[in-house]
Amino acid sequence: MKKCLFFIAMAFVSINFLSAQVVADFEDGTTGPLTLHVQGCGDYDNDAIHPVDETFMVIDNPDASGLNTSTKVLKFIRRGTDNGGMPWGGFWAN
Repeated sequence: MKKCLFFIAMAFVSINFLSAQVVADFEDGTTGPLTLHVQGCGDYDNDAIHPVDETFMVIDNPDASGLNTSTKVLKFIRRGTDNGGMPWGGFWAN
């Protein structure tokens, strides 16, 4: 009986952890609680080179069919030398 109860409890816990987690939905037109950081050309969070308001934009979802049916999405423009987009440029959020 203990093994059966333990198995059911572990199945419930694992299913709970495997479910999708929505961190931010951007539906209100903002990034919400996220702090967005930019990296490109070896510079981290250099607002002169990578202005956050030009790098990240909340826009209407261009393809609201399929998996992401939300109305708003976050657009990321990869910055780099002359804003051409370095291949190792990226961003992270916390």
